[in-house]
Amino acid sequence: MKRLRPMFKKLEGIFLKEIPDNDVQEIKYMTEYQVNYYEMVVIDRRIPLSVRDALDCVDFVILHERDPRCYEYWPRMAVLFKGAMDYLKANTGIWEDPIFGQGMYEMKEIKPRYEFKQRILRGHAERLGFVVV
Repeated sequence: MKRLRPMFKKLEGIFLKEIPDNDVQEIKYMTEYQVNYYEMVVIDRRIPLSVRDALDCVDFVILHERDPRCYEYWPRMAVLFKGAMDYLKANTGIWEDPIFGQGMYEMKEIKPRYEFKQRILRGHAERLGFVVV
């Protein structure tokens, strides 16, 4: 490995390229990006909506509905929740609104699902040129 290190140093300039500042966009809050993503999926239907995406949207809304830092997003999240629940009621056996802390909506059930989807969305944002702060 020590012999390869000088070669990698010489090739570093070829493989690494600088991204211009005007190509890098900044997302101030990951919550903002997630709300925009779920609006694109659930409301605008620019990406075909699946049951998994609808459940992920419901998980996101349930985890953030009581967060005072997300107060400005609450009206948009209410619309997202309604759209996702309407889709779930039409396409699955779910017939009532989920209650936080019960069944599959307990914190220990929601948190791993949400963190997995958040990692995917963070990677998606970074691929699009966003810098997640």
